Amino acid sequence: MILQWTEIFILLPQIKKMFPDSKYIGIEDVTFLRYRRLYESEKNVFLKAINKHKYEYLRKIETNVCTIADKVILNNEKDCNLLKKQNIDPKRLYVWQPYFDLMLDQKYIGDSNNIIFYGAMGREENWKSAICFIENVFSKIRDERVQLLIIGSNPNEKLLQYATKRIKILGFMENVREFFQHSLCLATPLLLGAGVKIKVLEAMSAGIPVLTNHIGMEGIKAENGKEYLHCEKPQEYLDAIEHLMNDSGTRHEISSNAQAFIGEEFDISKSGKNFAELVNQL
Repeated sequence: MILQWTEIFILLPQIKKMFPDSKYIGIEDVTFLRYRRLYESEKNVFLKAINKHKYEYLRKIETNVCTIADKVILNNEKDCNLLKKQNIDPKRLYVWQPYFDLMLDQKYIGDSNNIIFYGAMGREENWKSAICFIENVFSKIRDERVQLLIIGSNPNEKLLQYATKRIKILGFMENVREFFQHSLCLATPLLLGAGVKIKVLEAMSAGIPVLTNHIGMEGIKAENGKEYLHCEKPQEYLDAIEHLMNDSGTRHEISSNAQAFIGEEFDISKSGKNFAELVNQL
């Protein structure tokens, strides 16, 4: 039996009581890391204490179910090492790349100055990051040709208040390929979160240049300046955006390199075969 993501995986003790003879594989995204970052970044003392309690409680539950499962699948080596530090038997752990919408067949054009911010906008780590990007980066871009397109379902009410003529909050879009194909870049300045960021993999596979920080690139061993542009501070995002606007050669070079990287490192067919072999071993 395969239990995907933490919300389902933590039910393993109850499920195993009903089906004691079954073999169990948990697909884990180490959610407690998200809450650790949440409490570490929280300035309100009361909320900080609440999030710290959530982090400690979830860490205990997650590590416990990892000792019960026959195999625990992680999407990257970083998360695997994190569980090893929690004294989980390394023999139980298996690193397997996530499935995502592979867009290697798409050719990047980049004929607009639009900046894409992409993700489920009802999730705190996404809408808070979007607001931070607007306030600290986009607000300093005076060029009227540059627009920020925020794509993702259920945008938070606080985020909706930032909509303007140049900041378009589009909500859920059935097909993001056209946006990826024609926009200048994808900005992913994440403040919170854990695990491999599927939106980064999708964007890189589509060839749109990605600007992100250490959280956005967790578990993705791409090279800064070649396959994406690493930015931590607001000025670094501003410099990268200006550079991409003024240098089409760099845009298309990063695009080509990113697609080559995804094609080599995230081969979906190879990953599926490896997963089938893991299941058969049990």
